[in-house]
Amino acid sequence: MVKIGLQIYTLWRETEKDFVGTVNEVGKMGYDGLELAGMPNCSEQELKELLDKNNLQVAGAHLSFEEQEADMEGLCGFLSRLGAKKITIPAMRQEMLAAEALPETARRLNELNKRAEACGLEFSYHNHWVEMVDNRMETLLELCPHMQWELDTYWAKYAGRDPLQTMKELGDRLTLLHIKDMAPGELTPDTPNPAILEGIIDIQGLLEQANRQGIDWALVEMDNPDGDPLTLTRRSVENLRKAGF
Repeated sequence: MVKIGLQIYTLWRETEKDFVGTVNEVGKMGYDGLELAGMPNCSEQELKELLDKNNLQVAGAHLSFEEQEADMEGLCGFLSRLGAKKITIPAMRQEMLAAEALPETARRLNELNKRAEACGLEFSYHNHWVEMVDNRMETLLELCPHMQWELDTYWAKYAGRDPLQTMKELGDRLTLLHIKDMAPGELTPDTPNPAILEGIIDIQGLLEQANRQGIDWALVEMDNPDGDPLTLTRRSVENLRKAGF
């Protein structure tokens, strides 16, 4: 059964003010774990004690391309000691995703992949909408044959793709799932996200497919919550639990 986690970036304003207090609040909500976004502002021991106290696992972490290039081994050691098995590129600079830049970008991603695997972690890439156009996702998958994919189902739909079909096409290259819901009507990249199962995306269908594909984690994320972030974060997991996930 797919576990339900929270991409902590959803609460970035709250964690900037009070990381420990925010994680304590998430611990009361019923999530199975967290996906980290960058390095937290506390020691490794403090983080481990905080997670253990709240019965939260670490699904993995979003750490920038530059951070991973600079210290992949140190980052992997930190994550491994927290029990995480995955490290993910959260986004790329636009110029690195231009058609003429993709071969060099892929070369650097492959080098990061080798370094992560040497440390015992699985390396993956998280998409936004830009990777979903002009076959950039397919090009990256072809040029980086060992790199896994963390599918952001919202951005796939925003780019005009069918998220469910994309999951099937990725097959065993799909290692993690991001779920965020979509408001009806005309959208921009900054359109606020409703709570999970309160928008127009068939998230239940996506989670059922995640179970069929054996995906370990589905991670709730709201880039721009349509309301109080803590309230929507809580309501999202409550909705998912009521739906049987």
